[in-house]
Amino acid sequence: MHTKRSLDMIPDANSQMVFKKTPNSYPIRDGWVKIISDHCRLPLPSAVEYPSHIPGRIFSGDFYVPKSDEIIIEGYSYGTFKTRSGITISLWNYRVSGIDSRGEFFSYNGNWMSLKKQMRSQGMDKTLLDGTKELAALVRVGHAIRLGMNLINEVPQPEANQSADSRPPRLRK
Repeated sequence: MHTKRSLDMIPDANSQMVFKKTPNSYPIRDGWVKIISDHCRLPLPSAVEYPSHIPGRIFSGDFYVPKSDEIIIEGYSYGTFKTRSGITISLWNYRVSGIDSRGEFFSYNGNWMSLKKQMRSQGMDKTLLDGTKELAALVRVGHAIRLGMNLINEVPQPEANQSADSRPPRLRK
């Protein structure tokens, strides 16, 4: 059964960011949300291959107000398809967000290589730069936020013949 709800970030009456489950216009086949508190130790990015390798508690409610120094990592699957050669590919979308130690809200949902370059230029330890998968990138951003790095979410501009639509690609049946 497909769910049509994911976490959205919305400001409340006090201009504080809160997370609320809201309906989506496209079906989500699978998903998970982990809340990592400030006392929870993050693993090395190179050691993360599955969501179960990321520490923290799984969020299952409908509404959440993040606390300072909390990191929220989300993953949503939009479905699977088979290539012509018979390989099954799963389409996932990831986001890392939360409140940093300065009380500022952050959210990143892609362009992981640009963020990694920024971390490298700001002097992040090489052991934290290892790891090439998207889950490793999520944990790496968590480390950067905890180290107080300033990351700019540079959104790549679509080429003239590409659509700027943010919906996931349609799957063929």
